[in-house]
Amino acid sequence: MKPTVFHNVGLALSGAEILRDLAFTLKSGEWTFLVGPPGSGKTSLLRLAAGEIEPTSGTIERAGPSFFAHHSMPLDDTKFSRDIVAEAISGAAANARAERLLIELGLETYLGHEPFRLSRGHRARLAVALGLAAKPALLCLDDPFSPMDRRAKALTANALASAADEHGLGILMASNDPLDALRHADRILILSPGPTSTVVETIAHEPTPERSDDQLATTDLHARLWRALEG
Repeated sequence: MKPTVFHNVGLALSGAEILRDLAFTLKSGEWTFLVGPPGSGKTSLLRLAAGEIEPTSGTIERAGPSFFAHHSMPLDDTKFSRDIVAEAISGAAANARAERLLIELGLETYLGHEPFRLSRGHRARLAVALGLAAKPALLCLDDPFSPMDRRAKALTANALASAADEHGLGILMASNDPLDALRHADRILILSPGPTSTVVETIAHEPTPERSDDQLATTDLHARLWRALEG
């Protein structure tokens, strides 16, 4: 599957330059984490990658359809979680496939719940389920782990990693927790502080899910990522 490639991409909103000279490649089957301080344009970059907004300079060469999932995305509060996900699935047995996906994400108790009845953490997993159900070439996620407990985070990470390995899904995920990046990232992009940001470092990384929080927190890379988050 083709990668998604940013060719010197820039973005200006309301006349203010937000992002500049973005040049990187998002490969199929690769989980890329996006790290940067508040105001560095992480969400805007995700929206660019997903095709929700267009760059004001440069070009984005797309691998195929993209999907932007986040826990505050609008969801139909008149429908059940199972039905919302099933609508994103093409072909026969959509309801059964939607149920399997939600169960995989630990939402088996909430198949018949409307989104307004879900906590932020449950809504975040429902948004991820929608993204996986759509089977895009690139799934863009805006810090989905932040409202999740440890178990929910592990289930979600397993589902995402399986989709990357088995279906070649490319994942671009903003995160405010270096430990998550160290556990799961194949590649880490570090954004400079705003008001105009760019990718200042790209780090190839071997995911280390088996290591404890304490072990990961003592690494040099953990310290570098914290410094990047603090600007």
